[in-house]
Amino acid sequence: MINRYESILAYIKKNLSKKRRKHSIHVSILAESLCKRYDIEPGKGLVTGISHDIAREFDKDKMVEYAKKDGNPLYPWEEKHPILLHGRAGAEYIKERWDITDPWILDAIRFHTYGKPGMGILAKILFIADYLEPGRNFLEEKEREEILDLRIDAIMLYVLKGKFAYLKKKGREILQTSLLLYKELANKTGEINEKKNIG
Repeated sequence: MINRYESILAYIKKNLSKKRRKHSIHVSILAESLCKRYDIEPGKGLVTGISHDIAREFDKDKMVEYAKKDGNPLYPWEEKHPILLHGRAGAEYIKERWDITDPWILDAIRFHTYGKPGMGILAKILFIADYLEPGRNFLEEKEREEILDLRIDAIMLYVLKGKFAYLKKKGREILQTSLLLYKELANKTGEINEKKNIG
């Protein structure tokens, strides 16, 4: 895994914008740390984190081309907002270019933007790391640490609420798959599923 991580890191340093590179490195470091906490191979966190946005700066045609390689149709929300395809496209791209076939890694990258019910532990780790990496400046470090000390499903709920609040502020649609994930986690944690919590 480390060799692949170093190869992907070299690729993103050459091909992604400075802002995206910095974000990807931060996400990989946090994902590695969370993997250690939850007894997942840390190298998987590094590879997943460093490559999660690898297709984020593809042009629309290339993004669609790679996303379609997973054999699934383009969903209405993806056709309306093609940037949402960058997770699916990225998963296929790293599978093709670096022969990464680990389903945990591919699934985590595929759904890191909006999530889905039934996410595995590595997918949750990436979802959290993408939102809570230290380059995000909406949290003080002490508050970030307190949130990361919660149980993983409670952290997921925090992240989803933050995403929903952002989408609501921007007047954007909250995807049904994200709402279903929220309800699944709320039921597991015993949190009351109030409308005000989900936008």
